[in-house]
Amino acid sequence: MKKGIDIFSGTVITNWAQLKANGVEYAYIKVTDGKTYTNDKLDAQYKGAKSVGMLVGGYHFAEANAVQDEYNHFMSVMNKYKWDLKPCLDYEPKVTNMAFVKLFMAQNSSLILYAPHSVADRSGLPLNKIWIAEPNTSPTTTREYAGIQYNWTGRIGGLSGDCDIDLFGNDVLIGNNGSSNDISFTSVSTAKAFIGARCLELQKDLILLGYNCGNGKADGDFGSGTLTSLLLFQKNNGLVQDGLAGTTTFTKLTTLIANKTKPISNVVQPVQPTIRQFPITMTANIENVGIVSTKGNNLCTIGTIGRSLRLEMFSMTIQDVDFTYSIHEQSLGDEPMQSEGSALGTIGVSKRIEGITITVTSIPTGYKLQYRGNIQNKGMTAWQESNTLLGTKGLGLRLEEIEVRVIAI
Repeated sequence: MKKGIDIFSGTVITNWAQLKANGVEYAYIKVTDGKTYTNDKLDAQYKGAKSVGMLVGGYHFAEANAVQDEYNHFMSVMNKYKWDLKPCLDYEPKVTNMAFVKLFMAQNSSLILYAPHSVADRSGLPLNKIWIAEPNTSPTTTREYAGIQYNWTGRIGGLSGDCDIDLFGNDVLIGNNGSSNDISFTSVSTAKAFIGARCLELQKDLILLGYNCGNGKADGDFGSGTLTSLLLFQKNNGLVQDGLAGTTTFTKLTTLIANKTKPISNVVQPVQPTIRQFPITMTANIENVGIVSTKGNNLCTIGTIGRSLRLEMFSMTIQDVDFTYSIHEQSLGDEPMQSEGSALGTIGVSKRIEGITITVTSIPTGYKLQYRGNIQNKGMTAWQESNTLLGTKGLGLRLEEIEVRVIAI
């Protein structure tokens, strides 16, 4: 358990070192409010806390604007700093709108929620994603919450006036419970604005290296499929997963492509067989997104990474490949095996797909089908062979993304 404080522009810190000496190890700083306000003391507060070795996190104070506008504003500022603690939505509305909470929290799987019991108890979130407001208490543990704010009028040496005081567990740490040590705070709109005119170049490079950008085509339109492929490329190559294609990302792309196409000197290169094309079409119902479809040749991806959105329905066809498939679904268990093209799962009843098994019954000689996916709290799996379970049963973990490929053997 760690003692912490949460502060805003009106908090007067007189001596950061004294605060640290008085047991304060974590500091949550107000970053933004609504869709335009940014804490004008953020930079000084961040540097002051870091200078004495405190672990630092940022929170957004919600208003009543469009979720995407508020989230994008929050993340545009968060991306300017390196954080130790998970990003937080501070929700203290005059009129409670639980739809706002659900949609905001769905933007990023690393978010935690600060709220009173009147909101937190209705959020549907696990306790370890909630920082609960319980003023005038004296907790000795967090009772499985991410944190407890137990004093609104605390006095600590090194600080002038009142301050919120908290008790935090490990669940607020970035890198705990499966969250990435380099969390992406980036939305599609932010990543799209960042890449600008180089979107088409990025898509061509990613596709050349086997990432399908949603539909296997470079069209110059930066959407969720391109962001998913970019994040996966950054993850696979040890880069910061920020969804922003900058100099480091393009340098890595250029290097890999050069190595991929560079001939070996003085060696006669064998004639490479033509790889047969297997068009793949996927359709899915994704939480808070709706029904989407993607297409690709030999590789196709559908779903999301880093947004905590469940797949609820899934269907797939692959030209010249026959298969059956079944899913394990929340509350409903195993569905019977269905033929290709069948829609598995539900629409409109908010039930997650937890696992899927694909069994190939016919495929041209010299090729095989493999699949993998992104699983809640576990991340991306390894490539799996036909007739094996992708996902889980009985653990309550959602399947968030599915990738399927047909490769030569």
